[in-house]
Amino acid sequence: MSVFLVLTIKIPPPTSTLLTLKFTQSQLISFSNPYTISYKFFIMATYTPSLALQGALERIKNPPFVYHEKKEGVQTKYEHHVATWACTKLKEVFSNEEWAITPEQADLNTGNKPDLVVEKAILHSPGQTPSGPHMKLHLIMELKKVGVRKQDGLIQLCKALQFTLDTKGYTYPGEFEVFAVVQCGLQIGFFEFHSDQSNLDEEGIPHFQGCVSLTQDYEIKGKISAVMDNKPNDLEELYTNYDKLRKQTSERADAKEYHTPCFFHLEKHQQQVHNLFQYMEMNEPRSSW
Repeated sequence: MSVFLVLTIKIPPPTSTLLTLKFTQSQLISFSNPYTISYKFFIMATYTPSLALQGALERIKNPPFVYHEKKEGVQTKYEHHVATWACTKLKEVFSNEEWAITPEQADLNTGNKPDLVVEKAILHSPGQTPSGPHMKLHLIMELKKVGVRKQDGLIQLCKALQFTLDTKGYTYPGEFEVFAVVQCGLQIGFFEFHSDQSNLDEEGIPHFQGCVSLTQDYEIKGKISAVMDNKPNDLEELYTNYDKLRKQTSERADAKEYHTPCFFHLEKHQQQVHNLFQYMEMNEPRSSW
C-alpha cells in the first residue's frame, strides 16, 4: 500500500493560477506565505464499495418485481436503477466544495438534457465580471438501462456535447474538452470528448465522433500520455453486434470501426472503475492541442 499527497497551490494576484503537485510520503516540501495550500491524502489500497453502492449494484443485477393487477410479478429493468449507482458514485468522489452535480441539466442552446452533469466552481480573478465563480463543465454522464446498446448511449452524448463545447471553448479558452461517461446497466465507458475532431484526425488519435477512451494512450507534444497502467485484458469494445438489429445507421457503422477496448464491468472491474473516477476528479481532460 502506498500513500501520496496532492497539493493544490493557489498563487495570489496578479498571477492567480492554480498549481497541482503530487508527492510521495517520502518527499518533503515546504512553502511560505502568501501561498494558499490545500491538500488531500489518497491511499492506494484495495477498493471496497460502500454499502449504498453495493445495494445499487444488486438492484441493477436483480431488478425488483413489478406486480400488475391479476398478473404475476415480473422483474423490470429501469434506467433509474442505473442512476442510483451513478449518483451515489459521483457523490462519493466529487465531494468537496468546488463540485456541483446536476441531474438533467438543460443546455440553453440546444435543449439537450444529459442525465448527469458535474461542474467545477472556479473563482474569477479580482476585478473580473461576473465576480462570482465560473461553473466549468467537467463531466457529463449518460445512463441507460440494462440491454441498451452502448454505442447508442455514446452517440446521444456526442450530439448533446458538440455545440455546447464549441460555444464554451470560445467563451472560456481551454474548455474544448470534457469528460464523458456512458453507463449501460453494469457496463461503463470513460471518454474525453474533444470538440475539434479534425485535430484528433491530424494527430492520428483514434476516436469515435470526438470521444477518446481513457484507455487509449496517445502522443501529446512528443510524449506518450497514458491514463491507465495494466489495463484489463477483458474490456469490451464500443460496438455490440446484436442479432436483432433492425436498422444499421452510419453512426453505428462508425462505432463498429472503433476498436479500442473501452467498456468496463462494474463488478469485475470495480477497482479500475473507482480509480478512473478518482482520476477525473483530480485531472482535466487531456488536450490534443
